Amino acid sequence: MKHVAVLIENLIGAAKGCQAVLTLLRKDLQLFLREAALAGVNAKALAGLVELLTFAERTLLDAGDYSALHALTAGSTKVH
Repeated sequence: MKHVAVLIENLIGAAKGCQAVLTLLRKDLQLFLREAALAGVNAKALAGLVELLTFAERTLLDAGDYSALHALTAGSTKVH
């Protein structure tokens, strides 16, 4: 459970700074989901976000900041 708390703190810190790229967010969320499952925490709601972030893999959006999430939710993998 301690791992889950640390991962949550890291995600909140990254969101506050808005400096992290989608690549790091995706990796952090994947790690969080794995640790949450091991700790028996239901984090299924975040699985959808990981799926969305996966669409950015190997595109220019993957190196983008959190504003690139808007393009992903609109179904685009191109930087505008």
